[in-house]
Amino acid sequence: MKLTTTHYIIIGIIVLSLILYFMKDKIKSAFARGLQNNNPGNIDRQVDPTTGKYMNVGDAGYQPWKGEIRSDDSRFRKFARREDGYRAMFVNLRGYFSHGLNTIDKIVTTWAPAKDNNNTKAYIAAVAKQTGIDPQKQLSFTDIPSIRKIVAAISQHENGVPADMDEVDSGFKILNT
Repeated sequence: MKLTTTHYIIIGIIVLSLILYFMKDKIKSAFARGLQNNNPGNIDRQVDPTTGKYMNVGDAGYQPWKGEIRSDDSRFRKFARREDGYRAMFVNLRGYFSHGLNTIDKIVTTWAPAKDNNNTKAYIAAVAKQTGIDPQKQLSFTDIPSIRKIVAAISQHENGVPADMDEVDSGFKILNT
């Protein structure tokens, strides 16, 4: 049987489809807003209390996070390195725990409130399922394995791809720097 141009086109489409299928997570992460900003938690920029507008690095009164750089994003912070973004997530969680927000339910309700057009209930369910932690279980910030899982689950929910645990761990390692 002699292959025609049509056969080669069909074979090419099949090969390309297979490549895209097996590379889907890499392709998604290249376009995920939080990962482009090295901000896997999609942490908002600071809001100017007088104007209600998002501020940016370099603005008077703006308090940048460690590793934060000027953002061209309309809403979210941008970090120089992904580990700085994960560190910021751990810093946020540590603050939540110090204010009694110590369950997945309370954490996610604060992280992604319904008033910001989030489906908070679905978000809570997704984080609980991925971590294997009951959403009402009281946690401690010293329970590092659980905190790592929560950070990874939030990152996955925000970006649509699994978190790179080496990056999560790098963010945790620089938490107190």
